[in-house]
Amino acid sequence: GLGNKLFSWASGAVFAKQNKCKHVVLGMTKIHPGTWIRKEKSKRFYRGYFQNESLFRPLSNLLTKEINLKQVDCDSVKYTTGHVVFSEIPHWSDYFITLKEHRQFIKECFFESLNATLLNEYKALPTPEIGIHIRMGDFRILNEDEEFSKVGLVRTPLAYFEETLSKIRKACGVDTPAIVFSDGTDEELKEILALTNVTRAKDNKDILHMAQLSTSKVLILSAGSSFSKW
Repeated sequence: GLGNKLFSWASGAVFAKQNKCKHVVLGMTKIHPGTWIRKEKSKRFYRGYFQNESLFRPLSNLLTKEINLKQVDCDSVKYTTGHVVFSEIPHWSDYFITLKEHRQFIKECFFESLNATLLNEYKALPTPEIGIHIRMGDFRILNEDEEFSKVGLVRTPLAYFEETLSKIRKACGVDTPAIVFSDGTDEELKEILALTNVTRAKDNKDILHMAQLSTSKVLILSAGSSFSKW
């Protein structure tokens, strides 16, 4: 998904800056048959998100040595002739382990690299008072005999979002408006969408949902989701 791909994108951006080389975005147009089979709302096809995106590897890359890296702080490849590829993500326990110190640069690079049309659309989006990200898609429902904290790739129960929203509103003393961002269907989300002053974000590209969600004054997020991590 987009969250996972952005780890490679960010690593490449930082490395390109450190080594004064060109940053090319690849792998955003991969087809994911599972999203169609499962009838997911998001098909995870991200073509046209970034200005420096390429459908194919540049010819110069095909004629030079390829070096694969997992992290951005690898001095051994500096000033090496060839093209460096970031195609893996850090361990889930600390996704941003090599990116944290470059946070401000990554934020600036993200918006500078974003497709101009998408950037203008983003600027026109409203800022959520409370942003709720509910990850569904290929995450499965937690079994009754399982402990949520002990398993992965499971959906954060809707009850968590409802209870957390209720506590926040109680602290505020009003039914603060909340916007739900999710790859689930309206039917799957009907319990929380039925709550007072809760609406669903309008259909949009995943990257705009992520950017708009990040502007929320308060965030309620899904466990185990790299989208939520960003």
